[in-house]
Amino acid sequence: FDERARQVIGALVTALVSLFLIVFAWQSAKFILVVRDQTAPGTGMSMAVPYSSALVGSLLMLYYVVKNWWTGTGLREAGADEADASEASAADLDTQAPGPESPAPSEAGG
Repeated sequence: FDERARQVIGALVTALVSLFLIVFAWQSAKFILVVRDQTAPGTGMSMAVPYSSALVGSLLMLYYVVKNWWTGTGLREAGADEADASEASAADLDTQAPGPESPAPSEAGG
């Protein structure tokens, strides 16, 4: 697809995923309110604690979906960045001088 089509598709996907996550977070919050008075038999803590992970997870996913859309990052750019980072890391390893924790090669020829 051309750049304009990719932007439209990206915005549409972001909108649909965001809508799903908002509804999921809302329903999770309602469910937490329903189970807040129930206690777990083994620990005695409120069942709202483990069920709140759905709410927290959906809010974090919503944050990152919107953040990645807003900054224009995606899987394609992330893959390119990772490849560039691994190449830079390999180049750094080749040029590093031996440190105090790594023994220097002996001149005696061992």
